[in-house]
Amino acid sequence: MVAMVDTLKYLRMGGRISTASAILGGVLGIKPIVDVKNGLIHNIGKVRGKNSVMQFILKYLNDHPLDTDLTFSIGHSNTRQGYDNLREFLKPHIPVDKALIGEIGSVIGTYVGSGAFGIAYFEKLV
Repeated sequence: MVAMVDTLKYLRMGGRISTASAILGGVLGIKPIVDVKNGLIHNIGKVRGKNSVMQFILKYLNDHPLDTDLTFSIGHSNTRQGYDNLREFLKPHIPVDKALIGEIGSVIGTYVGSGAFGIAYFEKLV
């Protein structure tokens, strides 16, 4: 899974980042990008603005290709607009019509908070 975290509040509350980092990142409009592999959340990047988020996710998908033969999901946490934007952005690059729609669950949602969106999938083995 690769996702954008909209607010740093929940990462700070979960002890993932310091209060100072959360305040500074919020002022600068920084959006962390996380991935989840083997049940662990990793910070894999930081960008400014949601358009940069879309580009980052696309690059991630190019580096870690989606196995279109298996089920994948585009999800969100209380941001249907974020879901719609990501889906439309990815439409020329992957078969989004095959994607399941879902809300990010409570375990991951606890860390990413409201406003997060991303894609969960199986990576294509080469």
